[in-house]
Amino acid sequence: MSPEETIGFYKANAIKYLTREADKNGEEDLDKALTYIGRLKQFKYPKNVDTTTDETRGNYKFDNDRYRKHQELVAQAWLDGYQAEAQHDTRTD
Repeated sequence: MSPEETIGFYKANAIKYLTREADKNGEEDLDKALTYIGRLKQFKYPKNVDTTTDETRGNYKFDNDRYRKHQELVAQAWLDGYQAEAQHDTRTD
């Protein structure tokens, strides 16, 4: 995913959990929304940016290794969330 896609992913998940909170999992969904908002904040405004890399995107130095590790975490978080939702899915198809 590109940085823009990652930001969109975090925003979309935060919105998803905020909008379904009253009808589905209540406080758990609010906690999940806060998690994605925290991840968005951390992604957009990293506190410990490696300034030794030479590739820039935006106003900060971009570290490809750090970004790759982050993408792996994002993918795992998505899979974990998807699997958790599948376990709680009560629809009968």
